[in-house]
Amino acid sequence: MAQQLIDIGAAPNDRTGDTWRDAFDKANDNFTEVYGFQGSNQIVINSHADLDATNPSVAGVHTLDPNTKYIQTDSFNIGTDRIVLSEGTVWSGIETIIVTLSYDGAGDLFTWTNTTIAIHDVTISCPNGRMFNATNSGQVLRFSNVIISSCDRIGLIAGSCTPRFTFFTCRDVKTDGIDFGSASTGNLLYGPGLVNLNGG
Repeated sequence: MAQQLIDIGAAPNDRTGDTWRDAFDKANDNFTEVYGFQGSNQIVINSHADLDATNPSVAGVHTLDPNTKYIQTDSFNIGTDRIVLSEGTVWSGIETIIVTLSYDGAGDLFTWTNTTIAIHDVTISCPNGRMFNATNSGQVLRFSNVIISSCDRIGLIAGSCTPRFTFFTCRDVKTDGIDFGSASTGNLLYGPGLVNLNGG
């Protein structure tokens, strides 16, 4: 659905705009679509076995469902399995609990292509690998309240996309930070003082 704009009339109180009922009907339709995108489906993941039960590994890869929020409620190790994020996928911990997703592989823990995704409220440990590999075209990547702890590399962002980092802290990154590949034309958007890429 295209965004429904509320007609506010030509001047205050001229009675040429939408009625209150029509205006709030448009607002409700807009919000319904926005909330639907942010993951009306929610799946609680307490362990690697839970992830395997909801999204079975195929050749070591868990492909997550689109428009679904995966809520990690306990720390666990995914071994060498990798995760592919689909359109509208959210991987989230819980704000009040510190959870860690550990990855033992040498490749990329999270990958996605041309999708809008979000990762937040989680600590990532990948001592031999990279947290993410993103190839995007005009999409938005949201990272908030993410701690990268003991990773070999952080990630690659290639293509024209907009990554948004808020409270993104990196500790003990051994080799590389975030590589904005040669084709990247996106913007790095963040609030002053909220991103720490050097340790912490």
